[in-house]
Amino acid sequence: MALFKKAILKAKAYEPGAPMIPASMNLPELTIRACIIGGLISMLMGAANAYLGLFAGMTVSATIPAAVISMAVLFGIFKNSNILEVNAAKTAGAAGESLAAGVIFTIPALLIVGAWTDFNYIITTSIALAGGILGVLFTVPLRRVLIIESKLPFPEGVAAASVLKVGAKGGKQTIYIVWAMITGIVFKFAQSALNLFSEVVQGVLPIGKYSVGGSSTKTGEGFIYGGLNISVALMSVGYIIGPKISAMVLSGGMISWLILIPLLYFMGGAPSPGLSPLDSFYTIWSTQIRYVGIGMMVIGGLWTLFKMRETLAKGVTTAFKKSAGGQLRTDKDLDMKKTFIAIVLMVIPVGILYFALSGNILIASVGAIVMVVAAFLFSAVAGYLAGLVGSSNNPISGVTIATLLFASIIVMGMGATGTAGIAAVLGVAAVVCCAAAISGDVMQDFNTSYIVGATPWRVQLAEIAGVIPLALIIAPILELLRKAYGFGAGGLLAPQANMMATVAQSLFQGTTPMPFLIGGMVMAIVLIMLNLPIMPVAVGIYLPVTLSVPMMLGGIAREIIERRLNKKLGIKDEATASEAVKAAKNEALDNGTLLASGLIAGEALTGIAIAGIIVSGLDLKILQQPSDALALLVIVGIVAAIIFAVVKSAKKPEASAEKK
Repeated sequence: MALFKKAILKAKAYEPGAPMIPASMNLPELTIRACIIGGLISMLMGAANAYLGLFAGMTVSATIPAAVISMAVLFGIFKNSNILEVNAAKTAGAAGESLAAGVIFTIPALLIVGAWTDFNYIITTSIALAGGILGVLFTVPLRRVLIIESKLPFPEGVAAASVLKVGAKGGKQTIYIVWAMITGIVFKFAQSALNLFSEVVQGVLPIGKYSVGGSSTKTGEGFIYGGLNISVALMSVGYIIGPKISAMVLSGGMISWLILIPLLYFMGGAPSPGLSPLDSFYTIWSTQIRYVGIGMMVIGGLWTLFKMRETLAKGVTTAFKKSAGGQLRTDKDLDMKKTFIAIVLMVIPVGILYFALSGNILIASVGAIVMVVAAFLFSAVAGYLAGLVGSSNNPISGVTIATLLFASIIVMGMGATGTAGIAAVLGVAAVVCCAAAISGDVMQDFNTSYIVGATPWRVQLAEIAGVIPLALIIAPILELLRKAYGFGAGGLLAPQANMMATVAQSLFQGTTPMPFLIGGMVMAIVLIMLNLPIMPVAVGIYLPVTLSVPMMLGGIAREIIERRLNKKLGIKDEATASEAVKAAKNEALDNGTLLASGLIAGEALTGIAIAGIIVSGLDLKILQQPSDALALLVIVGIVAAIIFAVVKSAKKPEASAEKK
């Protein structure tokens, strides 16, 4: 640690916002032990999240858990470790969860549509490797654009950096991380293992029956929906990204769940006989309204890329020019020329892979080209969205459905039909989904690395070091889960894979709800004309509103804290406040970020442990019916405690310091 402590002392002389480890200092980073530890964490996280995603339709972001585990192992066992080596191990470890998400969201769909009867090891492994490595390679020209130029919040990247910095430095701020982690662990264990309070509090309230379309003979029943996911991690993400972005995401949720879905239910009633109003709301959302969000994301993604075209082109050309070296250590990516060659060479095995799926060389060739273009575009979109709302809330399935739409149009245009055509389209979507999932993860890691002062090209190699081990074992894991549980009713529900299968089949059968898709595109165009943000609103429409509400709660907590800090420190105008007062406020806000980071880490780590409890079949439930009232009380209590702790931590500087 001696060399590391020297680096810390040297870093203190740098201006605020500079990397923790200065570019002029070289520390051991991408070591063999970091790769081994990261690879083991990747397999552990990937396996746990593969089951959790197939079982419950969600995965737990591994960025912060991987940071905590890497730090515990390297700082705890190897005394000569440093923060950059821990960051490399964390980067490799986090790759497993992202790649697992890309695989389980798509590849099981090949079994669901009847193209496969079991998981083909060679094809499954090839899809995972191709998508994972391409996702890393595509981030090389995107890093400067999304990390340096865009100024996105990257909530989990910031949180992971806070964990690493505090863990490495130690000191009094460590207490914020420790207590928050303990709180997150106790919270999640009591909620999901002991079943003491609800994970989601929601319901629909009737608001009367009214005539439909002016007819006195036909009436519709009106309902209003309300709900929130009881999650300290989501609330913490809202604190980090702030009230503005949180409000944008929530506005999308309100459009879908308070306007569009109630209106469709009022006009048409329950989608299926016997469905309860709550189940009807979710059915309408998943089969119709989600396509509005997808349509908005398609246009929003293209518009985002169009607005970024000059910066993106500059990033690519700069990457090519700087491949020869000469720039700062903290700005060196993988050689862009070699990266470009590697991307082109990847088209060959992917084309062979698609031929194995479709049996048609023309479809395989065109599909490989479409995949590369779509993977790059949607990797950029996924990286942008990860920076906006975090990896846990990144709508990767929406990006994948957009890929399905484009790929289906092209494949059907070449005359493909039936199961072979569907398999070809799902193959394209699977590689793109893996690439997009990895891209979002890489961007969070880049943000962490940018803060701590890591070397970009080493971070990119660390990500590949994490992709490979999980890709090699994911097929046996999926086959084991298939044999043990099966998919569908009575087994693993695999919600995203079922959705991909349904969408692919509906595209080939001509039953896709195009009015909703086109309606979303039109809404996005209107927002563009009004110069209003698209992507946060689209994400809000696409996701259940229960995820948006706790994020808004965190954003509100951040706003309350800022107002109270201004009052406590006597800040009437930020522009005229002294540097000492500003520093005192920023230190208090950083304490809030540490608390948020600890809560995210605690909930995420416990979520993975609970996945193991579920696999083992151990039942720890104390209550069969969890309490909604206790859930609301707990989340409100934690938010109030954060506000109190952060405001109390602010120390008004002495008068002499203020003058300086």
